[in-house]
Amino acid sequence: MNRSALAVLIFSAFFIALNAPRAAAQTVTAVVTSAGQPAFSISVVFVAANTIKPLTEATTNDAGQAILNLSNIIKSHEQVQAQITVRECKDGKTVVYVLQQGATLPPQDQKCANNDDCKCKDRDGGYFTLSDGDTLDVAITPQAIDVHVRHTASPGSAAPASQTVAPNAFAPIFLLRGFGGVTLINGNAPSAAGFDAAVLFPLGHLVHLGFASGFQWSDSSVVSMAGGSGGSGPSTFINTSVGFKSGNFGGRLGLAAAGWELGLNAGVTVDGSSITQNEGACNTGGSAGTGCIVTSTTKMYGAIVGPYAGPYVSRSIFHHVAVFAEGDFRHQKDGHLFNNNSGSLVGGVVLSFGRE
Repeated sequence: MNRSALAVLIFSAFFIALNAPRAAAQTVTAVVTSAGQPAFSISVVFVAANTIKPLTEATTNDAGQAILNLSNIIKSHEQVQAQITVRECKDGKTVVYVLQQGATLPPQDQKCANNDDCKCKDRDGGYFTLSDGDTLDVAITPQAIDVHVRHTASPGSAAPASQTVAPNAFAPIFLLRGFGGVTLINGNAPSAAGFDAAVLFPLGHLVHLGFASGFQWSDSSVVSMAGGSGGSGPSTFINTSVGFKSGNFGGRLGLAAAGWELGLNAGVTVDGSSITQNEGACNTGGSAGTGCIVTSTTKMYGAIVGPYAGPYVSRSIFHHVAVFAEGDFRHQKDGHLFNNNSGSLVGGVVLSFGRE
């Protein structure tokens, strides 16, 4: 073969190679939101198992999208099992890790491991199956990491164009609260304290609805007074004091956004009442308890059932920890000794468990 023929052959092969159809790159698109808004400049890292280049990284754009090129990791129509983990650091840096089964989560930066100013917290989003062309939706809120995978069907497949996979969509959140404050009753403000627990189920990314129950203790306070005032002569008096140990049973509705939560508690309260009735006399005009003598004391115990309702607001301060303030209203009626509307103003700490 002469040189001219060889040159023509090489040129032809080069031209054919340039124009040969190329296999499309295998990609997974991540869409990241934070508190319901697109998350800009968030690193999305795919950590592969048993490859020379284990890390593939992309950064979200203004729309919160990042495209991971996984051509060297997964093949067309191949599926991989992956765990989603979100690393949030106190210095504001957030990384979404997609860990292929068998891969190890990269360690935190050593300069942050022992530095509280930039220390990081890893939050688990669950395990999912990914394949070429899928879209990975990651919604980050203070209460949870919500992950959905939209699978794209291959050409000619009878499967629908996409389907959403959300194994953690209805996973509950468990809340435990401890609180203290005052009860407002008949112009008095005795101290109050208690705790409650709730199981809430997400309705989307922002709304939570569920059941709540708890215990509240209120110190004894005067709820009614009769006699013992006016005039200069002798007089008699009767006053009634009541303390409550209440069990609250009902529901809770919460709306969470940007680290805040506004909500409402409502239900039935079962009050175990400790009733003290004092009778006595005053030699001169006065009020019961001021220059008067108690001649008899009667103690009674009973149970009162009535409604309660009240709004609350909470603010997340750490992962799984929040503070809250709440005011509630309840109607308490014994039937013959007292009939009162009371309220409580309390504040405390919330601990959350369960779904990340």
